[in-house]
Amino acid sequence: VINGAMQVDQRGATVTASGYSVDRFKITKTAMDNLVIAVTQDTDTPSEFTTALKLAVTTEESAQAVDELLDIRHIIEAQNLQHLEFGTSTAKKLTLSFWVRSSTTGKYSLLFLLDDDTRSNLQSYTISTANTWEYKTITIDGDTTGVIDNNSGIGMSIIWTLSAGTNFTGTPHAGWGAYSATEDHAHSDMVDFAAVDDGTFHITGVQLEVGSVATPFENRSFGEELTLCHRYCRTYTGQNFGRTRDGDSYYGGGLHFNPPMRATPTLKS
Repeated sequence: VINGAMQVDQRGATVTASGYSVDRFKITKTAMDNLVIAVTQDTDTPSEFTTALKLAVTTEESAQAVDELLDIRHIIEAQNLQHLEFGTSTAKKLTLSFWVRSSTTGKYSLLFLLDDDTRSNLQSYTISTANTWEYKTITIDGDTTGVIDNNSGIGMSIIWTLSAGTNFTGTPHAGWGAYSATEDHAHSDMVDFAAVDDGTFHITGVQLEVGSVATPFENRSFGEELTLCHRYCRTYTGQNFGRTRDGDSYYGGGLHFNPPMRATPTLKS
């Protein structure tokens, strides 16, 4: 997991719809016509950390429709997962650990989703006390069937679902199996976080490890974390790459991406 302590926030903007807040953690907000959210980097954290991802509801989605979905996603590049040996008889167990805090208590869904063979493993965790940091660990078996291709595409998505309409809930299979959005994305008895006005959800300290034991969080330096994030997003602030002559504007020079980016970037001003 890259940026599991939510330190790197290159965009530095409040997310109100689908998109990235802190680097590598994406908000997905689907078909919610009333919900208004604010997703930011926050300093309300457990003592070991200094930053967290915060999602706040400013206007609730009081009537949940069947096609509505709200979740937080972390996507892991496929070639970074080859050591897991998925698709073989020696596929390794994984343990996910994280700190979480929410104003809404109850059962939440957590989905492991493989992109190449469209395989999934749906788990859950429970927030017991409102507005209190809680440490969660989830251990899953390796998938002996689903293969993760050795390329720069999506290998595995880890998805914390906060609200899901009935198009995304049903009777999920146990452990790993073929993914069906209508059955396997979320539990039908999970909380509906989006229905609570002024609700808040915080997460930090996300770590994924081989094996069945969660170890203490691996603290990388900010520089190391930023360099890892630069493979997926690079921002340039306060630099002028254009020149003006005789009233005509033109651009010259070049940008050198080091480290190389995962794919050809899309430039945004």
